[in-house]
Amino acid sequence: MFAISCYQTSYPRISGHRGANFIAPENTLASADSCIRYGIPVMETDVILSKDSVFYLLHDATLDRTTNGTGPIGEWLSKDLDTLDAGSWFGPEWAGEPLPRFTDLLEKARESGLDMTVDYRNGRFEDIVALVREYGMEEHT
Repeated sequence: MFAISCYQTSYPRISGHRGANFIAPENTLASADSCIRYGIPVMETDVILSKDSVFYLLHDATLDRTTNGTGPIGEWLSKDLDTLDAGSWFGPEWAGEPLPRFTDLLEKARESGLDMTVDYRNGRFEDIVALVREYGMEEHT
């Protein structure tokens, strides 16, 4: 019913850890775009909840390392998280790259055919599954 499609093949598949994190800032749509551009068929990503229960792509529990925000993401509202810069830490050419919501990646993956492996940090697994189903991505996650 709900399976990780990359394990259903008879051959190995390359996966971009946090996207193509050697080319673009990790866990961003730019990183997903780099996976697509360079033919990396699977993006591993991390999802974590905001204070108002919106899933974002972020590996760490805090915003400090990869955004211009500080503190735990769980103390921030989505309206404020949506204003953060998640690219400048990687290089000046990435300034202004937003901290993406999980739904942003689901939409991009659906449009492009990118498969995903999702590592969730908090929240209910059932809520992640519901979003994946809402976007019709069960066979690609």
